[in-house]
Order: sequence, then structure tokens, then C-alpha cells
Amino acid sequence: MSERLIILEEKVGGYVAQSVRFRAYIRRLFMRSILAFIALMLISYAVFVVFYYEIYVVRETEQECAAIAAVADAEWQRYDEGGQSLARAEGVRGALDGQTVTEAYRRLYAFSFAGPLRADFALLREDGTVCASNLYAVNSDSFSRHDGIRRELLRLNRMPDVTVSSTVLLPLAYDQGAVYAFSAVVPRDDGGAAGYLVFALRTEAFRALAIRGSADQGVLMDPFDHVIFATDRLTEKTLGKFTASVEESGRTEIDGQPAYAAVQSCAQGRVRVVAMTSLLRQQQLAATGAVFLFTLSVLLLLSMPMLTRRVTERSLRSVDGLLRAVRACRDGDMGPQDLPQSFYEFDVLYADYNAMLARIRRLLARNAELAERKRRMEVRQLKGQFNPHFVFNVMEALRYEILIDPKRASEMVVAFARLMRYGLRASGDTAELAVDIRYVEDYLTLQKMRYGDRLTYDIVLPEQLRSCRVPKLLLQPIVENSIVHGLEQTRELRLRVECRAEQGDLLLCVIDDGPGMT
Repeated sequence: MSERLIILEEKVGGYVAQSVRFRAYIRRLFMRSILAFIALMLISYAVFVVFYYEIYVVRETEQECAAIAAVADAEWQRYDEGGQSLARAEGVRGALDGQTVTEAYRRLYAFSFAGPLRADFALLREDGTVCASNLYAVNSDSFSRHDGIRRELLRLNRMPDVTVSSTVLLPLAYDQGAVYAFSAVVPRDDGGAAGYLVFALRTEAFRALAIRGSADQGVLMDPFDHVIFATDRLTEKTLGKFTASVEESGRTEIDGQPAYAAVQSCAQGRVRVVAMTSLLRQQQLAATGAVFLFTLSVLLLLSMPMLTRRVTERSLRSVDGLLRAVRACRDGDMGPQDLPQSFYEFDVLYADYNAMLARIRRLLARNAELAERKRRMEVRQLKGQFNPHFVFNVMEALRYEILIDPKRASEMVVAFARLMRYGLRASGDTAELAVDIRYVEDYLTLQKMRYGDRLTYDIVLPEQLRSCRVPKLLLQPIVENSIVHGLEQTRELRLRVECRAEQGDLLLCVIDDGPGMT
């Protein structure tokens, strides 16, 4: 069967009415749903990739950069202020004057290890020799002779009132290597330099600070791009400068691979912090997900015709069963239909359909019975209309009434005329109940004039039932039968015609006290 949409055209009332086959509509709807699902899946994946990049790459990298910058800013301020305060402390100055160094050691140890960026300290005399230090002896000698430290001391002589800081690479042994130094002059009372106080920030302290977050690499550098510390030394040139160029969008490279970088200045512009996250892993994950989605989409597209056909056939199996039942009913098979078990809604529909068929069968049987009764009543009516015996009896009674009671004879003539006119009139098969009851009343009037006290009757017709439509001459044959057969075996007959409504049905009763029907 062709998969295309089939259009049926039927001309109704001068217009062309188009109907779409439900099966073709379901197939197209299912195919559109699959295509919409594929499109939604791809769009959702693209949104997820962007969301993941913004949240787990950009935001976390920037947060990591800000966290490192905040720590560096606080530590630079602590060493700036603490260097000046300790350089002027009596315990430190006393150690340079030949007094005990215990107090100097206590205060310098407490300060050096108070923050996250721990430092090794050295209290130098005016000639640069070590007076007090927490460095090992082998490192202490290298420290005092290091060119970087010598340059720091020269700078201090030019700026004795401030704490001087700069990048100083100290490759010391036993994990006491340092990359940055804070220096301050220990003043004499006359204003000269009694010595120098140097704090060398440990490399391991920077390492712990830079790699504690989710960023792959962290770099701290001075305003001239000289690297203070980097988790990967490949980011440095031979002169110790930062090599990677960061675009405005944050894109950069790590070891030739794409990365995102966040840059922030701190410590009054003396330090720049760069946090970098490699995009290689994210790109691999995105590529893997894209390949998976593409493969899944291709498989769905290839299997879509088969899936559509199977889903349509299974979904419309119940509808096909109902269509077969309707066609069978149209062809005259009014028996109960054996429909397949399906979903609850279809089961209810099947049950209602079979119940409707059963009701139609009952209605057809009842209509056939009513039609037969109508045919018989019409025959009897025709017989009654031209019954010579009935007419003779009426005429004979009329002759005597004219002699005895002319007024009653006149009423009898009027009733007989209405009776004959209603019976002979052929306009329509139904009449209002009030009209048909009037016909029965005229008939009973004539019979009352004939039988006298032997016949008594009463008619009950509620006002709300007078306009109900009933078949013509519905009650007259029954009333006639009651009178004829009742008075044959009894002296007196009491007859009652009662009309009433019960549960939405019209109930017409003819009741007599005769022997009844056998």
C-alpha cells in the first residue's frame, strides 16, 4: 500500500468535501513526531553543550581565577604591612644588635606560617650575611649570595621606607625553593639600615594555591609578564615570560591545545593571575556526543518507514475491527460483532456499539410488531367503518330516541357524525391524544345510548398529555372488544379509559370488570 496521503472527494450539496484516511494521517503524524524528536534532541544537545561550556568551563575558570587573585591580594597586603611592622619590632632589631634572637625567631616563624602562602625568612645584617633564618644551612649560604637577593638589597637602599617585592627564583634544596620575595629595611635609630628582613615565598605554597580548583593550569606573573609561578613551566619563554596570548573571548592554547583562560589583576596591579582550563576534553566529549546523536538519528530515519508501518497497524487494529463491524451492519448483519480486545477506551466503544446494535434489533422487532398491529387495526377499522350491523343498531336506536327524546337523539346524531367523519378522514397516521380520546368518547356515547344502564364508563386524560401524538384509532378497537365481549356474559359492564405518564413513557389503559381475555 502506498504511503502517500490519500484524499477522497465527494460532492455534497454542490461543494467538494475532502476526507483524509486516518491510517495515512497517523503515519504522517508519527513520522513528523520522529523528525520533531530528532530535531529537539539535536537542539537540546547543542543547548547543553553551550550551557556546559558557560557553567563548567567559563564560570568555574573565572571563579577559580578570582579565588586565587583574592588570596594573592590578601597575602601581598599581609607581607607589605607585616614586613614593615616586623622590621621595626624591638625583638628583630635587637637580634641585629647582638641581643638574643629568640624573640625574633618566634615572631618571624609565627608570621611566615600564618597565611596560605608560607615563606622562608632571613634576617640579614648590613653586609648581607645571615643573622637569623629558618633555612637549612646549605640553603642559607646560597640565599645570601644569590644575585636576585643582592639586587633586592640594592633596591631597598633606594627605597628604605617601603616593602620591596619582586620575582626572585631561588632553586633551594629540601623543598625550600622560592619564586617571590618581600624585603624590608630594618632601620637604626639614626635612620640608616641596620639590616634587612627578607621573606621568600615558597614554590610549594604557590603550587597548592594554583592547583586547588578545577582549572587545569594556574599562572601568576608580574606586570611585565614575568612568570612568578606556573603549574606548567611550558607556558614560559626562555626569559621567564608568559608565552600564551589570551583573546578577548578568553580563548587561548595550552601546549598547542585549545583552552579557556580567565585573567585578573590583584595586589595593586603588581600581580596578574591567569587560570586556564583545557577545552580538549570538552571537545572530545562534544564530538563523541555529536557522533552518537548523528548515528542515532540516521538509524531512526532508516527505520522510520518500518516503525511507522508497525505502529500504525498495531494502533489501528481496533479501528479496523470497528470499521468491519460498521460495514457488516451496513450490509444488514445486525448480530453481535466479535471485536478484538484492545485498549480500555476501545473496549468501551465496542461494548456501546454492541449495546446499540442490540437496541436497534429490539427497536426493529418492536417496529415490526407495531406495523403488524397497525395493519390489523386498519383492517378492523375499515371493517368497523362499514359495519352494517353497527350502523343498523345506531339507526334503530336513533329512531326510538327521536320519538322518545328528540334532544338526546340530536346529541346522538352529532356524536355519530363526528365518529364517521374521524374514521373516514385519511389525513395522516397520527393524531393528538385528546382528538383520539374524543373519538373514543363519541363511540362510548353511542354505545351508552344503546345499552343504557348496562354500560357505565369514565375517561381520565391529564391536561399535560392532551397534545401527545398517537396512532389514529389506537384505543377504539380495544374499547369495542371490551364492550362486545363483556356484555355478552355480564348484565352490567363498567369500563375505564386511563392515560398517564410513567418514566417518560405514555401508558394507555382500558380497564373493565368483565370476564377478561382468554
